[in-house]
Amino acid sequence: MKKILVFFISFIMLLFGIILIGEYSVNAAENNVSTVSTDFVDYNSLSREQQNEITEGIPRNIIQHDSESFILVYKKIDSNSMPVAASLPKTSEQSKNIFLILGIIVMVVAMIFIYKFFKWQRNKIIILFIIATGTIGMVKNVFATNRTVFPDTKITLYSFGDIYSESIPEISGYQYFGFLHSFKDNQNPIPGANLTASYVDESGNQLVDSVILTGNIGDSFEAVQKDIEGYTFKEIQGNPTGTFTSEEQSVTFVYTRNLVPAANVIVNYIDETGTALSASVILAGNIGDSFEAVQKDIEGYTFKEVQGNPTGTFTSKEQSVTFVYSEMDQSAIIIVKFVDSYGNPFTIPDFSSLENGVFVTNHPNLSEYHTVLEYTEQRYEQNETVNEISIPARIGESYSLPNSFTFTIRNNLDNNVQLSYTYRIPNGYETITLYDYHSDVIPDDVSGVVNEKITIVTYKIVPYIIRQSVVSPED
Repeated sequence: MKKILVFFISFIMLLFGIILIGEYSVNAAENNVSTVSTDFVDYNSLSREQQNEITEGIPRNIIQHDSESFILVYKKIDSNSMPVAASLPKTSEQSKNIFLILGIIVMVVAMIFIYKFFKWQRNKIIILFIIATGTIGMVKNVFATNRTVFPDTKITLYSFGDIYSESIPEISGYQYFGFLHSFKDNQNPIPGANLTASYVDESGNQLVDSVILTGNIGDSFEAVQKDIEGYTFKEIQGNPTGTFTSEEQSVTFVYTRNLVPAANVIVNYIDETGTALSASVILAGNIGDSFEAVQKDIEGYTFKEVQGNPTGTFTSKEQSVTFVYSEMDQSAIIIVKFVDSYGNPFTIPDFSSLENGVFVTNHPNLSEYHTVLEYTEQRYEQNETVNEISIPARIGESYSLPNSFTFTIRNNLDNNVQLSYTYRIPNGYETITLYDYHSDVIPDDVSGVVNEKITIVTYKIVPYIIRQSVVSPED
């Protein structure tokens, strides 16, 4: 049991020794936040400006950026001159030598213990030692520092605050000279202002919905031309490609409409019964053209409603628009008024009081006399006021009234009569005759066109009296 424990402890020491020696050549990767690249270049491959920026010595910079770059610069050794130094010290060289020495000591002690206490296993122990030694050799060979070509770029992850610690390998025919250092910090993307892509016709009318492109400042964009039915692409206003900035941008795709004859639009004008009031109007155009049906003013009618769309665009299908009208009330009245010489309503007089009653002598039944308006055959008694006459008419129609209205005098037998009386005057006789009552002046509006609901025409009625004198010889 004791031998097994000693063997186990010795084996563990052997493994530990191998690990220590491996640490001499291998750097473990860590989970870091900075990406560090190491490149190896010939001094002569650099530009003059880069050569002037070289920092001599071994880089020992503190890592503190999202990404950093180290370019290790080598100069070719002049074969005619002695090299300044055979080699340069390597990064962490002293600590790695300690790992090597400590590893060898641990392995030797482990082998002595195993060899002493397990003599029956000596052959196997020798083989194990050879294998361990070979492993160390392989590790050493993998990380050998003598190189005949420039190494590939090396990418290493570091934590912020770490010190750059990459080894500087020896390169055959070259001597390390110095390094170049650069860095970059990642920036959070900044949203850029939108780009609006519009699609319009030559008049600037929108044909389809605009497209809004979004992205971060510096991102590229590309506005796409569309195929629009009935239109042909003409031109682009603005830049369809570019990068987003902090300023709003726009690009406009302009299209020309294809001219295709459209079906007609028929415009009708009717009353409420469907009767046409005016000739229909035919509107014609190309597909996509706009149209506007116009409402008319129709005498005697008022607009009521429109059936269909009075505005729109021509299509391949026939369209109709109907304007419906209601008939206006065209009725009107012409009123004929009769007035006396003073402008008062005309009244048939009391014949017995005329001329101081002289007509009574020749007309004993004078009180039974009356008058008749010839225009209407309306009978009016003595002392009766003559009514107005209402004549139906229609607005817009022409009218014509008599130049004069006459009231004839009739006796009790309804015969036309004239009232007369003859009396003596110096040197003769005078006869007074009342023939009738009539208007002696023609009104200005005796004829014309009815423009209002009520038209009033006034006639002035006066007695038609003739006085005739007869001169006779002296008695």
